[in-house]
Amino acid sequence: MNISSARPAALTRYARATDASATGLEGEASRLARILSHFAARCTEYRVPETDALAGRLSVAARDQAALAAWTAQVAQSFSAADTRAAAAAALRAQVIRWMSDHRIRMSLPAGVRQLIELVRSRPELAGEVWNGIATMLDYHLAEIERVIKMYGPAWPSQIPFLMAKMGPSLALLGMLAGGTVVASDWSRWMAQPITSPEDFLSLVHSSVWGLMYRPVDEQRMRSITARLDRIHLAVCGTLGTCSHPRPSAFAEPLRDPVRGILDVPVEAMYDPGTVRHRGADGRLYLSPQALMYGEHSLIGSYSGEQVRLARVGANEYAFGISGLDVANAQGPNTYYAVALTSQGDAGSENKYFAYVKEQLLGHLERLPEGSTIHLAGHSMGGGIVMLALNDPEVQQRLQSGNFTVGSVTTFGAVRPNRPRVNGVPPETPSALAGPLFANTVVHHYVDADDALALNVGAGHDPRRFANVHLLDDGDITDPRVAHLSYDTSSYRGLPAAAQVLPFAIDPAYHEVYAPIPPATPPAPSPCGN
Repeated sequence: MNISSARPAALTRYARATDASATGLEGEASRLARILSHFAARCTEYRVPETDALAGRLSVAARDQAALAAWTAQVAQSFSAADTRAAAAAALRAQVIRWMSDHRIRMSLPAGVRQLIELVRSRPELAGEVWNGIATMLDYHLAEIERVIKMYGPAWPSQIPFLMAKMGPSLALLGMLAGGTVVASDWSRWMAQPITSPEDFLSLVHSSVWGLMYRPVDEQRMRSITARLDRIHLAVCGTLGTCSHPRPSAFAEPLRDPVRGILDVPVEAMYDPGTVRHRGADGRLYLSPQALMYGEHSLIGSYSGEQVRLARVGANEYAFGISGLDVANAQGPNTYYAVALTSQGDAGSENKYFAYVKEQLLGHLERLPEGSTIHLAGHSMGGGIVMLALNDPEVQQRLQSGNFTVGSVTTFGAVRPNRPRVNGVPPETPSALAGPLFANTVVHHYVDADDALALNVGAGHDPRRFANVHLLDDGDITDPRVAHLSYDTSSYRGLPAAAQVLPFAIDPAYHEVYAPIPPATPPAPSPCGN
């Protein structure tokens, strides 16, 4: 980021508002002084020394606020005049540090924590050990919360004050240790990154946390933490009665053809007209990538039971959309634990979301004509699941036996699996079938430059290591959480021409949206026993 991202106009507005507030505060200090003077003149029986300095303190606070306003205005002017050279940024940063020192802004940390942070700063390789220690403590606290929930059942909320009293000091220390270690282990970036607003500071914190916390944590510990989070989440939502995320009735998608399982979703509802880049002479729609996530009927959805969506896009072409984590659907398979397993490249039986997607994918392939071309798209964990699924031996065999062509793979902020056998399409260590299956597959991985989750969880998206990674950078610092969920509104126009549109077009004449495959039901027990 360069100096021009500081938004000096916003700083100037802030300075003016702060100066006006300081003027008002000074006026209130004068009014308070008069009131207290009148009070002291009338109340002579007892002296109340606590009131003597109140007006003076308020006046000091007003002057400090006025100084802050003046300093902010000076910073805004500095940014307006500065160019993008590092020297200008360094000078401004020095000015900020001097101002903080002059006004005695300090961070008070326990001596032991401070010493540990200094040790990590001098020896960054120790950050992994510290993070694993933090993860162990967090796992312990989550286990304690689980124990209380299990012991008290539906009445567990009554124990929240007890939990806060018991764990509060320890969690506060844990927070200080984590925050300090973030800064210490990412010191060079903290010193180089211009911070021009509280939002920039928070974004830098989020980015550092995602970048430094996840990778060093032991895989088994991460599995334990995410599994506990899911169980606690289920208990909390059970108390609130909000464990599922059904499609609202206002956006219902009724069955239009029950025999074929076709839903009543018009083409303009699934692909918003505002996302159409151009219409071909044959009537086909060429869309911006954001079209796959835009609106209530998009191909990549989020509602319960709709984690895998299938739409027909041409005479013999079909597109799959796979969603990521849904915190509103605690009863669903796309959980925190599934994110941890997917990021670790685990497609085993414990990864319920992979099993669900695989069942839906294979079920849908049975209803498609052999020789069809399929396109797959996924957001967040859904993008990682696409990679796991397309590298699964059973799925690959079905694609080959049905003579299916994998036309394209499109991911948005994908959680890339951290195993060479499954970390892409094709992966770094492909199977024998991967070569012919993906020889002509068009692949696009869209990642926001501020999406710290996608960039750091799992294998990440380093363009020097992985091909077809397109970084979206609007020049502003965005909260990583917001960036991860904003691919439906991101701008793709700054990318190479081929990446500005989807690798497949929509032919309205063939548009159809398919209902999910009903889950397989286990066979009824035999009346004769075993």
